[in-house]
Amino acid sequence: IVTRCDEPHDEVALFALLDRYRRPGTPVFHATHELTGLHRLDSGVMVDVGRLGRVGAVSGIARPERFHHDLRALGLELCWTRSYPDHHRYTAADLESILTAAVEAGAESLLMTEKDAANWPGGEAGTLSSAKALPLLVGRIEFRCREEEALRSLLHPSGGGR
Repeated sequence: IVTRCDEPHDEVALFALLDRYRRPGTPVFHATHELTGLHRLDSGVMVDVGRLGRVGAVSGIARPERFHHDLRALGLELCWTRSYPDHHRYTAADLESILTAAVEAGAESLLMTEKDAANWPGGEAGTLSSAKALPLLVGRIEFRCREEEALRSLLHPSGGGR
């Protein structure tokens, strides 16, 4: 699966490289990732993006600039960011530092990816002072595949996958 195929790339060079490593007949799928909305970390309730003011973003992903780009593409005013190494597991000290810096930068809410939410310490946000409390929002990112039906057929040959 070639991910982020919506970004500029040399298709001929890519397939030349793939052909060196894949078995003959192995299908190639083209995928994109789309930020489709935001929901509250504490409740899962979807948030109206148009009602958000200045936002901060924190991430522990391989390419944080893509997340920032996606947030701006949604029309969000990104006033503060902090990036950690991929798969970062957040600590209570991280939370304190992140929320302090985001508030000082003027953020009215703090955004993260679903991957970051999985690595966010549960319950920690409730122990912070209300002066540092920010709504914690999670970006919902959906996988899209150009050859969706062919991929489904490969994954569920009996037709049972949906």
